[in-house]
Amino acid sequence: MAISATPMSDAYCRVSECRCRCRVNFSTLSWFGRGPQESYTDRKAGYALGIHTEDVFHPVNMYVRPQEYGNKIDVRWAAWTNPQGTGLAAIGQPHLYASAWPYTTADLEAPWHPHALPQRDTITVNIDAEQMGIGARNSWGALPLAWYTLQPNRTYQWQVRLVPVVDFEKNRDSVMSRLLPDLQ
Repeated sequence: MAISATPMSDAYCRVSECRCRCRVNFSTLSWFGRGPQESYTDRKAGYALGIHTEDVFHPVNMYVRPQEYGNKIDVRWAAWTNPQGTGLAAIGQPHLYASAWPYTTADLEAPWHPHALPQRDTITVNIDAEQMGIGARNSWGALPLAWYTLQPNRTYQWQVRLVPVVDFEKNRDSVMSRLLPDLQ
């Protein structure tokens, strides 16, 4: 799908968000992008561009106070799979932002402590065209610098393809080399 979006104010933190719920056994996130830590437009310089894998239930980053987490930036492709390698892949052009959690957004906004998060039988998959930076250049919550925010009245262009995958780890290179050129 091809997407064009124009934020009308500087209050937007995401552009062209695609969020869906998947079966819990699609709990392995693999991606080609920055990693293995979470990364954002203003937090990416020290993270290697490569192929990374993360267990959605045991993320590299989790915070003391529940909130959205685990974003991946400069992602060319991402796949959410089960232990047999069956799942869903997203291929972005020029790139995408991706994350997944075993919670709903409402789950992450409500409690003050991780032990209060409910156990779900699904995961939330997030695919975005753009996100603003997280800021916090100091200890009291400074906003992102202007060049890390989404600019109002600027049109963002993006393409993403969602495809089912089977035996992903074994077939990853052939699947991605076949699909990536199609987005040109």
